Parts: sequence; structure tokens; C-alpha cells
Amino acid sequence: MSKEKKQKKKINRKKLIAIVLIELLVLVLIGGFLVIYRLKDNVNDNEGNTPNHQNQIEDEENEGIKDLSPEERKIYEEQERLKKEAQEREDFIKQADKLTLSYDYDGAIELIKSYQGQEGGYEVYPVMQAAIDRYNVEKESLVLYGGSYTSVTQFSHIFFHSLIADNTKAFDGDYDSVGYNMYMTTVSEFEKMIQSMYEDGYVLVGMHDIAEKITLEDGTTKFVPGKI
Repeated sequence: MSKEKKQKKKINRKKLIAIVLIELLVLVLIGGFLVIYRLKDNVNDNEGNTPNHQNQIEDEENEGIKDLSPEERKIYEEQERLKKEAQEREDFIKQADKLTLSYDYDGAIELIKSYQGQEGGYEVYPVMQAAIDRYNVEKESLVLYGGSYTSVTQFSHIFFHSLIADNTKAFDGDYDSVGYNMYMTTVSEFEKMIQSMYEDGYVLVGMHDIAEKITLEDGTTKFVPGKI
């Protein structure tokens, strides 16, 4: 190969390398631009969720209210009041529903009946009356004692000693550790056991629901079987 051809081949190789480098540089610049663009979008999104942005929305809403006529403003305020009261009644029913989880339907009904709105008591609000009707239907479906039990004296029970709150102190290897492990229950174990029993259909009840305390004519008291 002549010297001239070798030199020409060397120049072509340099040109090829230069072109490849330029293409890589362009790709890097494009990639950097895309990264910066996405980061900028994320910053804008985050700024949209800041307290200042929320305040801006509230300010804009307040500005809109200012533009209302007296009649429109009155209608707007009445709508807001109705929305607020509707939410209050919904929260009230949620509280009552929690009582029914432990079958305290009487307590749930009394809670609903204690509601007082601007238009009157619970009876003027269909949603409150519907909640009471629902509780009464569910209450009527309950059976005395339940299952195969025919008396409160037949109920099985589970006994727990005082719960272990600090495992590091209870199981530190001293002479009490073995006894704690055999007879005691940790807080986490207790919670898991109660949840498992609840999932199997058991429910926690108060002792006075099982045995009622009454006062006799001579002033003494005793416990009698309750109805649950």
C-alpha cells in the first residue's frame, strides 16, 4: 500500500471517530435536557401541593364569593351549611356503627336519637331514621346467648394474667423468665389472639352483660344471670 493511501485511510478513520464522538455528545445533551425537563415538571407538581398553593386556591374561592350578589351569597352560604350538617350526620352514624360491632344496638340507637340539627331532632332527618331502622332490623336478627348455649353459666372464657409490656425485661434470662414464658402473654400475642377470636365469630362483652347486679330488699346485693 502506497504512503498516500495509508494517509488517506488514516484521515477517514479520524473523521469516523469524530462523527461518533459528535453523535455521543448530541445524545448526552438530549438525555441531559430530558432529565432537567422531568425534574422541572416534578418541582412544579410539588409546588402545586404546597400550603401556599392551597392558600392561593382558597383566596381565589374567596374572591369568587366576593363577586356574588347578596342573593347568590345567601344561597351559597345555605348550601355550605347543608353540606356541613350532612357531614356531621354521616360522622354521627359512623360512631353509632362502631357500637354495633360489639352488638350494642341499644347504645347505637340512643346515640342517633341524641342528634340535634338546626331543623330539629333526629326524626326530621331521613338518613338518621334509616340508621335506626337498620339497627332495629339487625337487633331483631340476634338470638339469645347464641350458638349451642342456653344459659350464661355455660359460656366458655379465656383468662389472661397481666400482660407483658416489656419483653426485654421479662425474658432477660433470670429465674422468672421461664414462668413468664409459660403463663404470661405479651401485648402483641394478646392482640393477635383477640383478633383471631374475633375473626372466628367471638365478641368481647362486659361482665355485667352476663351477670347483672341487683339490690335485694334487705339492702344486700347479688348477681343474677343476664340476657345477652
